[in-house]
Order: sequence, then C-alpha cells, then structure tokens
Amino acid sequence: MVLPVLDGQAERSEHVELILSVPAVLLCLSTVYVFFLVVVSAALRSNFRSTYLRFWAFTFWAPAVGGVLIVLRPFGPEWMSEYAGCMLFLVGLSCAWLGVRSFFGRRPPWLFAFAVVFGLVPVGFVYDQSIETMALNRQLYIFSAAALFYALAAIEIFRGKAGEVLPGRKAGVLVFTSFAVLHLVVLPFPVWMPIGFTDKLPVSSWLFVLIVLSLLHTVAAVFVCLLLAKERAEAKVQAMADTDVLTGLNNRRAFIRRVDAQLKDPEEGKGTLLLLDLDHFKRINDRHGHQGGDKVLVGFAEFLKSFAGKNAILGRIGGEEFAVFINGRVGEELDLLAQKVCLGASILKIDPDEADIAFTTSAGLTDTKVSGKVFERLYDHADKALYKAKRRGRNQACRYVKSSQHRATPQNRESAEVRLSA
Repeated sequence: MVLPVLDGQAERSEHVELILSVPAVLLCLSTVYVFFLVVVSAALRSNFRSTYLRFWAFTFWAPAVGGVLIVLRPFGPEWMSEYAGCMLFLVGLSCAWLGVRSFFGRRPPWLFAFAVVFGLVPVGFVYDQSIETMALNRQLYIFSAAALFYALAAIEIFRGKAGEVLPGRKAGVLVFTSFAVLHLVVLPFPVWMPIGFTDKLPVSSWLFVLIVLSLLHTVAAVFVCLLLAKERAEAKVQAMADTDVLTGLNNRRAFIRRVDAQLKDPEEGKGTLLLLDLDHFKRINDRHGHQGGDKVLVGFAEFLKSFAGKNAILGRIGGEEFAVFINGRVGEELDLLAQKVCLGASILKIDPDEADIAFTTSAGLTDTKVSGKVFERLYDHADKALYKAKRRGRNQACRYVKSSQHRATPQNRESAEVRLSA
C-alpha cells in the first residue's frame, strides 16, 4: 500500500522538476518575447520608417527563436543550440542597445555589434578540452556581453537627446543599469556552480533564477521603451500645439505660459519684455501678395533668433506682432538691443523671387523692475510703449516709464508715459 504513494510522490516531483526547469522557463521566456514582439510590431505598423522600432522588434524576435533552438538541443545538431541559439540571444541584446541609440538620433555602430555577436564562435573553441569547458567559455562570454550591452543602453538613455525632456529616462537608466549589474553579479556562478546537462538539456537552479529575473527585466524594459516613445509622441503633439506653424516660434498661448512661468520663479523671476510690430505690413501684402508677406514674417523670425540668447523666449503673438522676453536682464542698457533690432530690420532684405522687400519695425519695451512680475501688466506697458513708437514715426524703439519718474520740465512731462530709448 505504501509503494503507490511513493510512486505518486515521485511522479509529482518529476512534474514539479519539469515545470521548474531551465527548458520550461526558456519556452516561457520565448512566449513572452513573442507577445511583446506582437506589441512592438503593432506600433511598427503605424510607424514603419521608425528604425528604433525595427531594432526593438529584433530584440524580441531573436531571443524567442534562440530559446526554442536551445530547448530543441536533444533533437538537432549541436551547433544549432550551442551557437545559433546563443548568438540569437546576443543579437537581441545588441538590438536593444542599437534601438536605444537610434531612438535618440545617434548612428548605430553595426560593426561593433556584429563583432560581439560573432565573437561567440571563436570563444567556444579557445579551450576545446571538453564539452563542459567549451560551454563554460560561452556562458562567461554571453553574460559579459549582456552586461556590456545593457550598460551601453543605460548610458545612451542617460545621455538622452539635447533639448528633449523625457521623464521616463530615469526609469530607463535604472532598468538597464540593473540589467548590467545582474549579469555582472552572476558572472562567477558558471565557475562556482557549473551548469549540468541531463539528456543534453541544461540543468541549473541559479540559471533558472536568472532566466526568471530576465523575464521580469524584459517586461520592465518593454514598458520603459514604450513609455519613452509615448512621451516623445506627446511632446511632439504639445510642440505642434505651442508652435506657430509659419515661423516656428512660440505661438501666443505658449509664449504667455512660458513667460508667466519664468516670472513666478522666486530667484530668477525678472526680465525685459520687448514687443515688435512690422510697420505697414498691409502694404507689403498688397504689393507683394500674401506669399511675399509670409516670407517677410519668416525672415524676421529668423532675424530675431539670431539676436536671441539662451535666456530669451521668442513668440509670434499676432499677425505681424512679435515678442521677446529676455530673462534675468533689466534696465535701460537693453534699449540699445531694441534699437539694434529696429536698425537690423530696416536693412534686412527679403527676396520673394522678384524683388527685395524692405520693411521696418517698431518696438516697445519694459521690464519687471518698472512694471512688476505680472505678465498682463508687462504686456500692457510694453504695448503702450510700442504705440508711442508708432506715433513718433515708426522704425524706432520706446521704453515705458512711470509717470511719477519725470515731473521736472515740460519736456519730461511730455514724455512722462513713454520715452524714446536713449
């Protein structure tokens, strides 16, 4: 009566060992890879020209096939699992790194990736004394390559792309760095606890744990990569909503929002607002057509960009009205800059294929020292200064001045509200 119980326990034990075996978890890992391959392929279908999505598709496709080849080791030639299967895992690792580089607009170093992948072949034959030694060499090489590619991917995410803000980058650096550390930590394990083989299949408790952790890391990596792509897409949509289509400058809404945010900075919330309006712009449209007028707007916008420094915010806030907020600088020394803008515009020539178009601009400016740190008040004062510049004959710059600052002479009273920049 006892023997059947023992047989049943042995049978259940064999089932548990089968479930908790390296081949079983490899098949599970391959299935997960296929699932995420479908997810990435769906994204690739809507954006087929995306190079980084193609790389990330290979990141899942190659290990999925490689895992199946390793599991089929008892039924095929040795090279199929020992080299083809393992090299496909290396292909997946390299494509993860290449995809990250491509995502941030950097050229994929194909030669280096190929060298690492195909470097597995000679490594396996360095010491051909036994199958175990050759397997150990391959394991050490694969773990080292995995740590290398994951570390390189973490570095690429950390570097990011100039001017691009993606909150998910921190998570990406953390995930890929942990990938690299994990494979460095397990690097001595093949030496301390060599992997055994039963019926030509690998048997190892620590390798089982490593594959499970790789599965979890894969899920995290996919989430991070898709999150970065989503954040970039959202940023592009936001940029389109905030950008003037014709000139590429901030539109009115974006300009006000960014200046207002700057004004609320407790430490650096000061600056000068400069409003500019192209003189007699309707005449330009009537004489040269709207195409000529558009070229004037684009040319003037590019001219403003050449004047603006890294602390300036530019915007097109109306048809022919532009604005510049110079952060961190106040005082009458900026009057000279406003004068230079007016002078530069007067000598700037726009050629709409037929004849040069000459134009001028009027400017009004004020700063937070005079008008405070509320955008509406800044804009109102700069607009009054601009209106005064136009009344005085256009093609000049005027600064807003508080009426209480000038009372001594009739001349000062005449220019109490607004005066011409010195």
